[in-house]
Amino acid sequence: RYVMNITGLHERYVEWYLREKAPHLLAVIEQQVALLSQVNQNKSLPDYVLRRAAITQVLESPEGLALEDTVLESLSNAVRYDQKYFDKIVASLLPLLEKLTSGKMATLLSPDYRDMNDSRPLLDWQQVIRRKGVVYIGLDAMSDADVASAVGNSMFADLVSVAGHIYKFGHDGDQPESGIKEKKPSISLHCDEFNELMGPEFIPMVN
Repeated sequence: RYVMNITGLHERYVEWYLREKAPHLLAVIEQQVALLSQVNQNKSLPDYVLRRAAITQVLESPEGLALEDTVLESLSNAVRYDQKYFDKIVASLLPLLEKLTSGKMATLLSPDYRDMNDSRPLLDWQQVIRRKGVVYIGLDAMSDADVASAVGNSMFADLVSVAGHIYKFGHDGDQPESGIKEKKPSISLHCDEFNELMGPEFIPMVN
């Protein structure tokens, strides 16, 4: 929905974030919009351009630059791209995103956590490792290699992140201390066509 309209997503996030964290800056944006509208009395520029300009001015002010939010920073960087150039970048991404965010695939990757009638268990790598569980994932790469690669790569990236957490903080790093020091768990991966699944984030852990 927002891939081709990143500015709309940026504006909505800015308004939400400032309303929660810095409401006075949101008021400054409205003041800037009113000021720019007075300068633009002949309506040579549409209102949405004025609003974008006001948001940019506030975010690039010393107080705006002091805001620490990775999502806000990423969206702000994305909207700085020329629109035609940005469209070219994401054009090849859209077909894959549509596959991952529609039908059964969408409910599998992004379940509705508020749906009390959904009895499917949630996969959590930390819980699987603690319980010494076994996880089988059939990606069906022969039917759709793109989706299999995207899902498999995402799965491995998440697993690498958990492995990094265990390496730094231990197996029970996010649990209350029990006084018993357990050794780090051994995790075995059995992968077919591993070259199709492994992304660059996996290499540091292998090293």
